[in-house]
Amino acid sequence: YPCGTDRPLTSNVNFVATQVVPNAVLSGVGAGGRVCIFTSATTNLVVDLNGWLPKGAGFSTTGPTRVADTRPPSQQPASPAGGTLEVPVAGRFGVPADAAALSLNVTAVGPGAAGFLTVYPCGQTRPNASSLNYAAGQTVPNAVISKVGTGGAICVFSQQTTNVIVVLFGWFAQPPSFTSLTPTRIADTRSGEPV
Repeated sequence: YPCGTDRPLTSNVNFVATQVVPNAVLSGVGAGGRVCIFTSATTNLVVDLNGWLPKGAGFSTTGPTRVADTRPPSQQPASPAGGTLEVPVAGRFGVPADAAALSLNVTAVGPGAAGFLTVYPCGQTRPNASSLNYAAGQTVPNAVISKVGTGGAICVFSQQTTNVIVVLFGWFAQPPSFTSLTPTRIADTRSGEPV
């Protein structure tokens, strides 16, 4: 999260002991040009920078906002195997109705069997690609950028029965002025590493 702001009550990466878990994160820049990383348990961290967006590039942050969560006591049931969860976002949560795309973090929680989630614009054909892959019982997040679909919604297909959490980080008003970089390691807390 941007340094100098309150730490949000949402996670970017969930892990268990000795697990190595990556995730992509799109974050605003905070005080001193810094991004802060909070960890709930002692761990080494590796941070790779993939690119940046200039101000006025058509991307607006909302702050992490949970827009879907099928875990109890939610009234929304877990996604069944082969089912699709529709999540209306545009026109809600501070996102304009004409937003072009969304920056999201999507998490599978406690799936009954190994499988995958695919995030895509509602009203379009589901692509033959996964947004995240999971094993039975795992909690697995991944960052996703998705176009907005019919009714201002994104769809989340699940191959197996699982609970799903969708967190909104921001929205794109137009094709952004994104500057890509060769992936560059900017932090690594493991012993003997140069950064």
